[in-house]
Amino acid sequence: MKKFLEGLLQASFTTFEKKISKQFSDIVDKFEKVVTDRLTKIETKVTQLTTASGRTEQFETDVTGRLVKIQSEVTQMRTSLLITELAGKSDQPSGPNKIKIDTISTTSKKDTAPSKKKNLSQDTFVEDLDTSKPTIEDSLDWLELPPSLKIGPSILDEELARRVMSVSTWLQNYEIDALMYIFRERTTLRRCKVDRVAFMTCVFSDLIANDYKNFNQGIKQYNMNPLLLEYGKGELPSHGRTHKLWNVDVDRMYVPVWVNGNYWIALCISFVTRNIQVFDCSGKKRIKEVEAFTHLIPRIVKAVQSLTVQKHLTVSPYTVSYVPMSGLNR
Repeated sequence: MKKFLEGLLQASFTTFEKKISKQFSDIVDKFEKVVTDRLTKIETKVTQLTTASGRTEQFETDVTGRLVKIQSEVTQMRTSLLITELAGKSDQPSGPNKIKIDTISTTSKKDTAPSKKKNLSQDTFVEDLDTSKPTIEDSLDWLELPPSLKIGPSILDEELARRVMSVSTWLQNYEIDALMYIFRERTTLRRCKVDRVAFMTCVFSDLIANDYKNFNQGIKQYNMNPLLLEYGKGELPSHGRTHKLWNVDVDRMYVPVWVNGNYWIALCISFVTRNIQVFDCSGKKRIKEVEAFTHLIPRIVKAVQSLTVQKHLTVSPYTVSYVPMSGLNR
C-alpha cells in the first residue's frame, strides 16, 4: 500500500512538473518574441531618425551655403554700384561704352542714308559686315564694365567701392575725391534735383591750407594762388568742370577737410548767409583747420566777380557754426 501511494504521488508530481515546464516555456517564448519585435521596431525607428538627421544636416549645409552665396552676391552688387553708376555717365572718349555707342550711331546713319544701293543685300555694299547671328556671349559683352574708372587723380574700382561701403574703414584722399565726383556728376548733369551746389576735392582743401600760411605772413604782401580762382569760376577740378561762378550760379558748396592728420570732417559753406557749417563726429567746438576757410573763401568769391559786383562785396571772415553730431562714432 505504501509503495502504491509513493508511486501515485511520484506520478502526480511528474505530471505537474511537465505541465509547469511547458507553461513556463510558452511564457518565455512569447516574452522573447515580444521583446524581439519591439527591439526590431526600435532599431527601425532609430535608423529612420538617423537618416532624417543626416538629411537635416545636409539640408542645413545646403541652405547655409546658398545664404552665403546670396550674401556674397548682394555684397558684390552693392560694392559695384558706384562703378555701375559711373560707367554709363563717364564722358571719357576712350571708354568702351562710348566706342560702342559711336559704332551704333555710325551704322545707323549708313543704314538709313538714301542710296542707290538700297536694293542690294547688306553684304554686297557694307564692307566687312558679319551677317551671322549674334550669340548670347556677344550680347553679354555689352554688359561688361571697365575694371576701373579714372576720375582725375582718383581711380574708382571695385576695391575702392568695397572700402567705401565698409563701416570700419578710414578713407584716403583719393577715395573721398571719388565720392565727391559722384555728387558733382549727379548735380551738374541734372541727375538729381539739387541745384546751385558745388562739391570740392581734397586737393582744394590742401590748397586752402597751404595758401592760408602765406596769408598769415602778411595780408598786404599776400597774393592768392591762381588755382583757387579757377575753383571759384568752376573751371576746377578739371575732371568735373561746372563753369558755375561762386555766389552767382552757386549758393553753397561742400568740402572735405582732413583734421589733425587722423580723421575727416565736412564743411557746408553758404555764400548767401556767409556761414560755414561744420560736421564733426568727434563733437569738437573749435577746429583750427576751419579758420583758413573763413578768411580765404570770401576773398575768392570777391576776386572772381566782375569789377561792378566787387565793389559791393566784403572780405570779412565768414561765421562758423558746429552742427550737433554727438554719438555717431559710438
